[in-house]
Amino acid sequence: MELVIAAGLTAMMATAVVVVLGRGLTAWKRTDGRLQKIFELKKSVSLFEKDLRNAAMFDPLPFEGKPGEWIFASSQAPDRLSAVGYRLAPAPGGGMVLERTVQLLDREPQPVAVKQLLSGVKEARVQYAAFRGEQEKKNLEWMDAWDSAVQNKQIPKGIRLTWVVSQGSAGPDISFSEEIWIPQGEWGVIPNETA
Repeated sequence: MELVIAAGLTAMMATAVVVVLGRGLTAWKRTDGRLQKIFELKKSVSLFEKDLRNAAMFDPLPFEGKPGEWIFASSQAPDRLSAVGYRLAPAPGGGMVLERTVQLLDREPQPVAVKQLLSGVKEARVQYAAFRGEQEKKNLEWMDAWDSAVQNKQIPKGIRLTWVVSQGSAGPDISFSEEIWIPQGEWGVIPNETA
């Protein structure tokens, strides 16, 4: 009889251990997936920030930013200027993927390297620091687009990134926002409205 009781208790304890380990493993997988997506997001933002901080005006390549697509010249190494682009492209199965393109600006045509950086992008908003009117620089505003041809052939002084990325079944969406200040940039000007 004692053997039956001992076997029953051992079976109950083994079942409890299996249940606890199973739930722990499920939680770990969810956390691991979330951490992986956060790592991908941070890596993508860091690369975007590095390219922006190394941005330069290079005629005939403008600095252009519009919803879902950004292109500009950036120095990848001393004396090596590249056309760098970021864009949101449709992902297979839905959602968007952030892609980065790089083409060395050289005398000879160079191939374009395309790399997918981040999947599951629901929103990628980039705004540009500006002031209303040419004289008054008191109230900072954010423009949704930048065209260096309109902004006196300048790159922006400040950029605000706001990204939302889906984790799928790993958990809720991840939201991220950051302001990047570009030392060699200029303040954008929003023309005063005339009455």
